[in-house]
Amino acid sequence: MKNLIKHIVFFLLPIFLIVGLILLLPLNKEFAFHFIKGNCYNHGEWLYERIFENETPVDVAFIGSSRTLHAVNDKVLEELVLQKTGNKLNVANLGFCQQGRNFQYSVLKDLLKHKHPSLVVIEITEDEQRSSHQSFPYIADMIDVLTAPFLNAYYLSDLMKAINVRWEQLKFTLIFKTKLNSNQKSNYGYGSMDRVATPDEIQQNRAYWNRRILRDHSSDIGRYLDHYPFYFVQKSIELLKKNQVEFCFLFVPTSNPDIKESVFNRYYENLASCYSISPSNYQNGDLWLDASHFNNKGAQLVADELLGFLEDELCLSR
Repeated sequence: MKNLIKHIVFFLLPIFLIVGLILLLPLNKEFAFHFIKGNCYNHGEWLYERIFENETPVDVAFIGSSRTLHAVNDKVLEELVLQKTGNKLNVANLGFCQQGRNFQYSVLKDLLKHKHPSLVVIEITEDEQRSSHQSFPYIADMIDVLTAPFLNAYYLSDLMKAINVRWEQLKFTLIFKTKLNSNQKSNYGYGSMDRVATPDEIQQNRAYWNRRILRDHSSDIGRYLDHYPFYFVQKSIELLKKNQVEFCFLFVPTSNPDIKESVFNRYYENLASCYSISPSNYQNGDLWLDASHFNNKGAQLVADELLGFLEDELCLSR
């Protein structure tokens, strides 16, 4: 039996050593953001270019999911601010497909290492997504993967993904040695779409969210599940305060006109100003590319509403 244990230890020891060394590898962010290619219109490449390579400042950054990606036409908003107030602001839509506070935290962390925005606008929705973003471990610093709340269903899978991306990076560096190229050089991250949602999509979305907002948040299990996203919300707020960057929250709705704010709105209001894109102002179905995202026509109208809250938040005036 002792010999068997000894053989198992000798067999496993090199594996643990290799995994340990991979864990210590610094993550090449260019490789990491390119590694998530194929997700969200290859928008990871653009995020890398805008944050790390593009020398244009970021004065106002919008951070969130695909709702932000399709709601905030940063180029149009930038032009409106200049036209209406005479202020030149560099606006960057850093939204990325799928919800996940951990991914948004990682984007914010990288942003604040390379830019110093005057304002960060953080998306809020009807409630909080309780799961990990599938691309979080691919772009996150290892310390953020390791120190995430351990008692969650995503910890081990996120850890394995973080190990995988570093292993692929090592192979890429030592074997392939090719240069990563990107054509994503624009200052603007808005996701342009002309599609129009069908009436059935609108109706199904309305029914879905009217059911979902009724889910439990007050029991022990409800609070436990909500702890995961709020852990990263709190880390984001701490990071913004440490860097002395002003921030606020923006409710970005779906096409459901019945829900006008987050179920956690009081929590957010205790942290900073909360603004809202009111869904009741956008009930025409031709403003939505699907039931959850604005199309180009909708985003054009949203830009006027966003201009008003930027004027208030940044005290802009001609």
